Amino acid sequence: MHKKNDNSIVPVEINLNAAKSGEVDERNLRQMGWQIEWTLGQMFGGSPMAGNTNITGTAAQLAAFAAVLGREKKYIDVFNKLGLGNERTFSEKWKLDLAIRRFERETGLKWPFK
Repeated sequence: MHKKNDNSIVPVEINLNAAKSGEVDERNLRQMGWQIEWTLGQMFGGSPMAGNTNITGTAAQLAAFAAVLGREKKYIDVFNKLGLGNERTFSEKWKLDLAIRRFERETGLKWPFK
């Protein structure tokens, strides 16, 4: 999100269909990565500014995006609670890897965005 010259706030736009529509280059991927990182920080930090994010894509792309975010959170929570060597941590990592593959298949984008 950024401010326009007239001090109004411009919403963050994330298009999950960008790769399949041929709109992705290295610059766009970096920008998308920053936008998603910023949005997640706002969401998990409880900021009302997260509402200024518009994520678009097909229903399958949006579902895959939501699933991978949820799996990332579950994996991090279990990892922090039980450590890397725990069987449940391995299970959550496997589920995260499946969600990542689905996201990449649906969007044509690599996860995570860097």
